[in-house]
Amino acid sequence: MRSWKALLRSYWHGLRKPAELDADMADEMRFHIEMEAKRLMKTRGLSPDEAHRQASIAFGGVEKYRGAARDALRFTWARGLSTDMKLGVRMLM
Repeated sequence: MRSWKALLRSYWHGLRKPAELDADMADEMRFHIEMEAKRLMKTRGLSPDEAHRQASIAFGGVEKYRGAARDALRFTWARGLSTDMKLGVRMLM
């Protein structure tokens, strides 16, 4: 499990250099799709194009994963936390 310092460093890096973070995510997703395509070519004997197509379908929507990662790293949870705090204070009053 990652330490809280590593997690904070990751958040800080994502806030300061979002373009670099997007490029890293794209590379990571591309790597996983390529590995699955190679496995499909080896085990099922598919052509490279067909293997890549099926690997992309199996992986799912790349944009969905990018959006989820962006939301997680851009402190969208902080907005919800501030709303919860305001409502909590109102209830205590």
